[in-house]
Amino acid sequence: MTDGLPAGPTLDAAAVRRWGQEAGLRHVGFAAAGPTPSAAAFRGWLARGEAAGMSYLALSAEARADPRVRFPWIRTVVAGA
Repeated sequence: MTDGLPAGPTLDAAAVRRWGQEAGLRHVGFAAAGPTPSAAAFRGWLARGEAAGMSYLALSAEARADPRVRFPWIRTVVAGA
């Protein structure tokens, strides 16, 4: 372990993008892990009761606002569509 991070392989963006495309994704993107810019709006939305029947969202609000809450070692978030 270095810097408190678990040891593991280092992957480059090109390889991850290629694997995503081979799996049928048209788009693969990357973002630094951290608080989402819309975290405050999400918390306000929950506080106003706008989640309707999705009350389960409030149970993990902090983890949804910042993936490092659940995965403290994460550095990058990969999204595909």
